Amino acid sequence: MKILWNIAICMLFCGILFAQEAPEFGGTIRVATSADISTVYPWEMTDTETMMVFQNVYEPLIRLKKHSADMEPALATHWEVSKDFKKWTFHLRKNVKFHDGSPFNANSVIDSLSLKKNLPAKMKKIDNSTIVFELEKPDAAFAITISIEYHSIVGPPTIKCYKEKCENPVAVGTGPYTFYKWEPTKQVILRANENYWGGRPFIDEAIFIPFKINSELMKALKNKTIDLAQNILPSNIAEVRKTPNLNFQSIPAMSVGYLAMNAEKAPFDNSKVRIAVSYAINKKELVNKYFYGRQAALVAKSCLPISMFGYHADLEERAYDPAKAKALLKEAGYPNGFETTLLPPPVARPYMPEPLKMAEDVKKYLADVGIKATIVNSKSFSTFLDVGYKGDYDMMLFGWIADTIDPNDFLTSLLSKAAIGTSNTTRWSHPQFEYMLETARNQSISARVKTYQEAQILFNNEMPFIPLVYAMQLATWNDRVKGYKLHPATRFYLQNIWISE
Repeated sequence: MKILWNIAICMLFCGILFAQEAPEFGGTIRVATSADISTVYPWEMTDTETMMVFQNVYEPLIRLKKHSADMEPALATHWEVSKDFKKWTFHLRKNVKFHDGSPFNANSVIDSLSLKKNLPAKMKKIDNSTIVFELEKPDAAFAITISIEYHSIVGPPTIKCYKEKCENPVAVGTGPYTFYKWEPTKQVILRANENYWGGRPFIDEAIFIPFKINSELMKALKNKTIDLAQNILPSNIAEVRKTPNLNFQSIPAMSVGYLAMNAEKAPFDNSKVRIAVSYAINKKELVNKYFYGRQAALVAKSCLPISMFGYHADLEERAYDPAKAKALLKEAGYPNGFETTLLPPPVARPYMPEPLKMAEDVKKYLADVGIKATIVNSKSFSTFLDVGYKGDYDMMLFGWIADTIDPNDFLTSLLSKAAIGTSNTTRWSHPQFEYMLETARNQSISARVKTYQEAQILFNNEMPFIPLVYAMQLATWNDRVKGYKLHPATRFYLQNIWISE
């Protein structure tokens, strides 16, 4: 008993020492990503890897907190909203400079956000540190919308570079890290901003390295040429857990992996065909095969993530039923099926760890109901995105990771008419769905939940994409890395982290 008591005291004492471990300045962190960045301009950003890098270079007016999905001031210190949710006033942080030394002020906000397409507001400068957003329609979620990375504020050199279409992109922000170098397909290097308004970050340099081949990533983690990987594959969990000096964490991700169908092209302009395809896909088998069952994902049934407020838990779930799929295809005028194409991502995604293999399984499921799909591979992730956004495809495997905790952003990005040509790859729109989105922006939380649940029922009856999986976030890092943990909204803030040799 005395031995057990001494062990307990030691464990408590050690825990106190660990809790009091002081952050250290200096060092380099090497971070693995699934793909290279696709742009340096916030208003063009849609993929996780690009946002992961530039969350540390650029800043919006407000942002999510370090370790939670709550909001906090960033380049704005505080803000007010009118009773009708149409006028938002932001008071800007004073004495902030961009990385090139130029001052941040109200003009900076207007110059940056004027480049964002479909900004739902007119901007009005009151003075150098006050700006008003005047919305045409009420939007109770506008503060959350303005916190998304593609509403970040950039410096004059970046705006000039964008307008002049310069050959070597320039990324100048106000964030804790400066953009030092980009070697396409090889690495992105950030360096500490010595004059950051929030205090100098701990780590001197961060290097982001894309890995297309999973075995190479695992080798790099083991030999410590990579310090941290925020999205490892489910198949790596067991290996990571038994590797000395590697830590592991998993939390639910606010994401959906799905099979999209181009609603502007026949036969996918027919909802019966889309619903038939939903019955043809064995989602449970995909989850068990590629996510090791419930260890890394759940079967999806809605267009909203299961962890997001407004999720409809009682939504009708379409179970795997090839016979029903064939019957619906016959009703839709395709008794013998049809030929189509299937576009998978060329690299692993958090919601789709082995997309090329998964595409082969989806192809098989489709063939079983008479649909002959030809898989079309992309040379790069940016090419894949370009094809998807332009609508030059029939079917595509894709997914979406929430930029915010609010359903408005998720549903608007994926299914609104305004997002066709970018994130709405299905190119589907519906007047009633648009009305629901608009209505919810001016409702209380409880009323919004009801509206979003009605929107999910409409989605389920139309099925522009087939929800496949709700994935978990899976991360690993070595013992050099301190202060890191996964963010519930998939943020990656370097200023939280330090290196201890």
